[in-house]
Amino acid sequence: MVTLAPPPPVTIARGPPADPALDFDALKAEAIALVQHYAGEGWTDYNAHDPGVTIIEQLCYALTDLAYRAGFKAEDLLAGPGGVIARGRFGPHPPWRALTAPPVTVLDFRRLLLDRVPRLGNVWLTTRPIGTGSADGLYDIRILPETPLPGIHLKGQRRHERLVARVRRMFLRHRPLCEDIGSIRALRPLRTRVGAAVHLQPGARPEEVMAQAIYRLALALAPEPRRRELDSVAPGTAPAALFDGPLARNGLLAPGALADKPARIALDKLVERIADIPGVLGVREPWLWVDGAGDCADGSYAVDDDHVCSLDAGIESDDFPLALSRGGQACAVDRDEVVRRLERLWERHRQRHPLKAAYRERFPMPQGKPREIAGFAPLAAQFPRVYGLGDGHDPPGDAAAGQLLGFLAIFEMLMVDYCDRLAGVRSLMAGDPDSDIRLDSSAFLERIPALHHLGVPPTEEDDDVFARLRMAPAQRERLLDFLLALYGEDAGEVPLPPPIRPGSQAASRHRIGIKHALLGYVARLARRRGRGFDYRAPSDAGRLAGVELRTRILLGDPDPEAGRGTRRRGLAFVEHMMLRPRTGERARFDDYHYGLAVSAVLRLRGAAATDGDYRRQVIAAIRAAVPAHIGLHVHFVDRRSWRRFRRLRRLWSLALSMDQIDAVDLLSIELRDLLSGWSEAGT
Repeated sequence: MVTLAPPPPVTIARGPPADPALDFDALKAEAIALVQHYAGEGWTDYNAHDPGVTIIEQLCYALTDLAYRAGFKAEDLLAGPGGVIARGRFGPHPPWRALTAPPVTVLDFRRLLLDRVPRLGNVWLTTRPIGTGSADGLYDIRILPETPLPGIHLKGQRRHERLVARVRRMFLRHRPLCEDIGSIRALRPLRTRVGAAVHLQPGARPEEVMAQAIYRLALALAPEPRRRELDSVAPGTAPAALFDGPLARNGLLAPGALADKPARIALDKLVERIADIPGVLGVREPWLWVDGAGDCADGSYAVDDDHVCSLDAGIESDDFPLALSRGGQACAVDRDEVVRRLERLWERHRQRHPLKAAYRERFPMPQGKPREIAGFAPLAAQFPRVYGLGDGHDPPGDAAAGQLLGFLAIFEMLMVDYCDRLAGVRSLMAGDPDSDIRLDSSAFLERIPALHHLGVPPTEEDDDVFARLRMAPAQRERLLDFLLALYGEDAGEVPLPPPIRPGSQAASRHRIGIKHALLGYVARLARRRGRGFDYRAPSDAGRLAGVELRTRILLGDPDPEAGRGTRRRGLAFVEHMMLRPRTGERARFDDYHYGLAVSAVLRLRGAAATDGDYRRQVIAAIRAAVPAHIGLHVHFVDRRSWRRFRRLRRLWSLALSMDQIDAVDLLSIELRDLLSGWSEAGT
């Protein structure tokens, strides 16, 4: 028999509410105290039957209703029909969009490439020491292609051009500012054999031990990380810890899975891997042989940067270097069974786990409760009928009732405004920054019936008065700052182009528009933060560097990702290290140091072109967008210089995209000399 526990009793707390704004009695006491202070001589009756006290009670009750609405959960304020929170470019963003970041470190790039490039077994990146050549910020990338089965050495030389091209393309798509590929190539496999006499426990299956030994030895020589499902992560793991760095799409990598490329193969370490296999009693007479070096008498082999040891376990020839024995008798090993077990091990090891659905299931968007946040009931409907106010829609009974109705309308206007501010948050997140300030007097007449009985037609002055009662620009700007801060974004000091004056309403509207545009691009800016331009991208929008996209938004570009011919503002960035020599002949004679620096070239128009204060604001905004370790040069140019620079940069970008290194070198020299000349002239 199952006994069901009774539900917890529903009770009303005896004490006052924790929030003072919800405490009706405290609000009423405070209101009466204020009246006694300011009108004590003319108002002496504060009992419940006094009409003034009745009005105070109604207003205090209305205040508790406003406070109750302000206490709604964020998901209730944003919920639409059915409680669903619409996801758009203005947010709210799920954690896998809000918390992930572009690759920054070598480990970040390894995670990204292993996750996004198919047929890639492993990859290692090394950075060249700063100051060792004419350009800093170059990566040397070494690729380990996947092998069909561990223990099988593929004969013949394979160049893996398609895999190299895919890795190059993925790196360039996420290339950091002032960083690039120095060299990229697939590792050359060295045929390697590992032998030993392995003694088994009674009952151990030789085929299982052989398969495990080949599997473990192959991974020791040429490691390939194993991917995990999202379920392998503890349910209580914070999203900030899970979404650290680039977003994983095809499986999570365990901490420590990305070890360095083996620089030395030690036989004693390989023996330990065999000895750890269940069913193995001992390992004797181990030996190591590497193609080109022969038997390694000292039990180790040093692997250079361009090679990797590839295990030849004798699967294809039935000549297993590992000799298994049990009870002093040699064990017969079924080759086909070993291959089947190896295939199952390798399939589990290389299994990819698509994570998109798992992310949505683990971190669903919160469901809100639809609320009529902007709904408003006239105060007149709450008064006893003896006051003659009706429900607020009917004409008042007499002149005194009409006066009271007009008095209540003053408070009703503030209350409607308060409710609309709360509802305006949803409109702001939907991409309409001005929805909460578009107002005319007719809107108030519809929401507040008491205003119908004033008997005075609304005027333009009334529109202005009503508009001032709405969310102030400073308050709306603070709200945008708060929403941006949730995603780690800070607009900083927004440049004010002339003739906008600081402190004016136009300046406030300009900053609000810029910050709202930043909010709409916050997810893209997070993905592109610190990213350089992609010279292999098929479209102009895809080529934009993160710093250029952010600068265009701060300078008020209405469509910062628009294609060529539609951009209204002359702005371009050049990374100095991208002008480095690419042909051997130029590298021998070019002693110019292409360091970690960028040049921003701008063509301003109208009054902005000669306004020194605006130029200083622009430089400060660009400096805030450029990573701190990168030097910045800003050049303000005229129309003629801009046209020359733009034509030269387009040709240079085209040569880069087509990998025409001779043309790239010639155009790079022209660009370098042009920028150097501007720097010397102080342009």
